[in-house]
Amino acid sequence: MRFSLIVDGTPIDLFQDETIELNRQYKDLTDLGKVMTDFTKSFTIPATDVNNSVFSNWFEENVLLTSWNQNIALDAEIHLHGLPVFYGKVELQEVNFIDGLPRDYAITFYGQGKSLLTTWGEDTMVQIDWSEYDHTVDDGVVEASWTGGLNSGELVWDIKDYGIGYVYSSDNVQRNLRKENVLTYKNLRPSILLKKVVEKIFTDYDLTIGGTLLDRPEFTNLFVTPMNTQGPYEDPYQGRLYNFEATNTAAITLSPNTAWSGNTRLAIGDTSVYDPSSLWDTGAYEYTVPKTGKYTFEITFTTISGGNPFTDGISIWVSKNGAKTKFVWFDDFNQFYVKFENKPWRVYLPCDEGDKISWDITYVTQNPIDLNATVKCVGSPYFSNPVVSMKYTFPNTKITEFLSSFLKTFNGIVVPISETSYELHNLEDWYNSGTIKEYTEYIDFKSINHKKVEIPKKVMFKHDDGQTTQSQEYFRQTHNRLFGDVEFSPEVDFSTGELEIKSMFSVLPLTFTNAVTKTGYVVGATQLQIPWVFDAEIKGTKHDYILFYFQEPTAINEIVYLGSNQMSELPISSPFSGIGQDAYSVAFGLESNVSGDLPKNTLYFGFWNEYISRLYSSRSRIVTMTAHIPVGEWLDMNLNDVIAISGNYYILQKVTYDLTTEKGKIELMTYPNVDVLEITSTSGSGITWGDPVSADAGLTFVRGDFVKTGFNALSDGTNWVGDPDTDGDKQATPLGFSTVSLTDALANVLALNKGTMWWDTPQTVLVDPAGATILYDQYQVLGDESYYTFDPMSGTITIEESGNYSLHFAGTVDVQGSVRVKTAIMTDGSELPNVSITEGNHHHSINVMVTNVFYAGNTITVNVSSDDGSSSPEDFTRVYLTIQRLTQ
Repeated sequence: MRFSLIVDGTPIDLFQDETIELNRQYKDLTDLGKVMTDFTKSFTIPATDVNNSVFSNWFEENVLLTSWNQNIALDAEIHLHGLPVFYGKVELQEVNFIDGLPRDYAITFYGQGKSLLTTWGEDTMVQIDWSEYDHTVDDGVVEASWTGGLNSGELVWDIKDYGIGYVYSSDNVQRNLRKENVLTYKNLRPSILLKKVVEKIFTDYDLTIGGTLLDRPEFTNLFVTPMNTQGPYEDPYQGRLYNFEATNTAAITLSPNTAWSGNTRLAIGDTSVYDPSSLWDTGAYEYTVPKTGKYTFEITFTTISGGNPFTDGISIWVSKNGAKTKFVWFDDFNQFYVKFENKPWRVYLPCDEGDKISWDITYVTQNPIDLNATVKCVGSPYFSNPVVSMKYTFPNTKITEFLSSFLKTFNGIVVPISETSYELHNLEDWYNSGTIKEYTEYIDFKSINHKKVEIPKKVMFKHDDGQTTQSQEYFRQTHNRLFGDVEFSPEVDFSTGELEIKSMFSVLPLTFTNAVTKTGYVVGATQLQIPWVFDAEIKGTKHDYILFYFQEPTAINEIVYLGSNQMSELPISSPFSGIGQDAYSVAFGLESNVSGDLPKNTLYFGFWNEYISRLYSSRSRIVTMTAHIPVGEWLDMNLNDVIAISGNYYILQKVTYDLTTEKGKIELMTYPNVDVLEITSTSGSGITWGDPVSADAGLTFVRGDFVKTGFNALSDGTNWVGDPDTDGDKQATPLGFSTVSLTDALANVLALNKGTMWWDTPQTVLVDPAGATILYDQYQVLGDESYYTFDPMSGTITIEESGNYSLHFAGTVDVQGSVRVKTAIMTDGSELPNVSITEGNHHHSINVMVTNVFYAGNTITVNVSSDDGSSSPEDFTRVYLTIQRLTQ
C-alpha cells in the first residue's frame, strides 16, 4: 500500500480500495470557517477492533467517554511509502450500521490546522486580554500619547468631539476651546493601532501571526477607536458618582407677597442625604457640575401647607449660573398642590463643567406658605475613572466578525502555516509573491473546459455609518452618498448580481472649526480639525470602530487649552495620513483633503484595484482540465503559484488530487497582466487618469467615465470627475464643516437645514388691533444657509429659494390686562393659518406651527395683535422662530 493513515499514534485499518483524494482551494483562505488547512480529505474506514479502540467504541450509545469524545480532534498523519508527509487532525463524522452492527466510520482529515472559528468560537472582543493596554490617564498622559508616550505609541487619546459641541470664540460662550478645562481627558476616548488589535486577536489565543499585510505602509499610524457606548470614555463599573440627594431640615416659609417680583433662591437642601462627590453646597443651595454632559434633576415637595386657591400663584425655576432655564407656573395654588405634593418634577439639562444649578421661586400669595422639599440629581455622566480598562472601550463584537470585516476591507486572506501559525496577506500581494511553475508537460489536453467568469453588474465599497453623525448626514444630503463610498457599474451587457464590500469601520468626514461670535456669526477659519461624533442635536453617536490616521502634533495659531495648559500644537485625526497626493486614505473613493492635494492612495486603489480589474478583463475565464502531476510536484504546490501552460498564466482556484493515481483535476483562473485604471496625478486636487488600454493581456472593463465617476471626487461646479471636458483636468472641490455656538435651550430645535431666531429676555410689545412684529436678538443656522436670509432685529426671514418649508414659533406672554392676544405667522404681510389666541391676565405659552410652499423673495414675520379691539403693552419672553426646508 502506497499510503497509510496514523490516528492518535495508531495505524488505522483502511478498506482495500481506499483512495486518498485531497482538496485544496483558495476560497478557504478568505472564510474563517474554512481557514484550517492546506487541504482536506474525507475517509470511510472499516469498524475493525483497531479502529474501534481509537474512537473509544463510540458506536455504543451508552459508552462512557472519558478522555476523548466526538467533539475533540485527534492528531493524525498521512504516510507515503512509510514516510510522514502530512500532519493534521481527524474529526469523527458518523458511524454506519448494517444488520445492527457497526460497519464503517466517516472521518475527515484536516491538514496542518483547525478552523479558526473553532479557535475563537463565540468569543467577543471584550474577552480578549487587553490588560497590557490598561493605564492611568490625565491631561498630561493625553498630551504625552500624541508623541508616542503611551504604550510605545500604540495608544493615543486623539481629539474628537463626542457630543460636547466644541466652539472657538473670543467671546464668553460655553464649550469654548479657548477656555480652560473644556478640552480635557474627561471628554475623550483612547484609540489603538489597528495592526495591534489584529495581532492581539491571534496572540491572545497562542497563535503566531506573520505575513506581509500588516507590514504595509498603509498601517503606519492607522488607528481605530473602539466604542462600547456613545460619548466619551466611561467606566461602566464606577457608577454614577455625580448624583446627589439633599433635603431641608425645617420648612421653608414664603412670606405674603402681593406682586410677581423677582426670584428667591429656595433654601432646599441644607442637609446632604447622599453626595459622594461633595457637589452640593448646603450653604449656597446649589450644585456644581463636575463634567460636561447631560443631567437629570428632580425636585419633590414633601409638605405643602397654606396658600389659597385662585388667589395665590407660584412659579418654580431651575437656574443655571443664575439664569432661568426650566420652569413650571401655576396661578392657582391648589393646582400647584395637586401637581407637586410628593410628586417629583424632573428636568433634563445639558450642562458644562463648572455650571451652578439651583432652584428658585417667584410667587404671589395672600398668606404664608410652608414648603418641605428634596432635590436630587438622578442622572449624570459616568465618573471619569483615571484608571482606564481598555476592555471596556470595546463593543461586544464577535472576534470572527471583526476579523472577517478586516479581511474584507483590505482584501486580505489568512494562510495557515501550521496548526498554530498563520500569515495575513493582501490577496494581490500574495499572488504576486508566488512562484511561476511550468505545468505544460503534466496537462491532458484531450478535455479542457473554458468557462466565462460571472462578473457583477455593480461594484460597491462601503464603510459602516453607525449612528449617523451630523457631518455624515450633511455630506449625504449634499452629495447623495456617504463619505468614502464607491459605487460603479462597468459598461457590459451581461453580468449578474452585485459585489458589495462593506466594512464595520466608520470613517468620518473632515470637519473644521470656524471662529464664531457669541451669536454664531462666522468671523474666520481656524486650523482646528476635530471630527464630529454627534448628531444634529449635539448628542453623541455610537460607532463600533472609527478608522482614522493619527497625524502627530503640528503648530496652531489659535489659543486652545488642554485642561489648564495652553497648547502651541495639536494632533489631527483624519481620514488621510497626510496632505500630499501620495498620502494614504481610509476612504474607498477619492475625497478632498481640503488643506492639500487629493490623496490618491485609497483603500480601493491600494488593496482592490488589480483584483477587480482582472475580474473584469476580456481575457478572464475559468479553465478546468485534468493533469498527471507527480507526488513530489504536488507536495511542492502552493495555492499562490502562477501556473504556466503553453505560454498562458493562471492562478489556482481549486485542486482535487488523488495521491494513489497521481491524477488531479485542476480549476484555474486566467491571470492576465492587464492594464489597470489608475490616477497619475492629483496635484492641486486636479485629477488626471491613466485610462486602461487594450493590450495582449486583454482590456479591463473597469474604465471609462461611468467608472471614474463612481470614485466620488467632488464636483467642481461644472463637471463631475469622469465627465468629458477639454483638458482632461477635473477639479475636486474641498469640503469642510463649521462648528457653531448653540444656546442650550434651543439645541433640541436645531437640525440640518434649520434656522432659528430667538430672544431670551422679555420684550414689551404694544398689542393692539394694528399688530406688531416680534423681534429677536440672535439667530443660528445648522445646515445650508443659502435657502433663507435672517434679519433678527427686524424679525424677518427672507426666502431665497422656492420650496416647501415648515415654521414653528414658540414663546411665553405675561398678559397683564384682559386683552385677547392673537399670534400669527405672516408671509408678505398676509396671515397664515393656525394662529394662536390667548386671553386672561396670567402667563401663557404660545405655539404656532405652519407648513407651506414659499417662493423666492417671500418674507416671513410673526405678528401679535389684539383680537378684541383692545390695546395693552405685554411682555413676551423666550421667543423663537424656527424654519426648516422640507423639499428641494
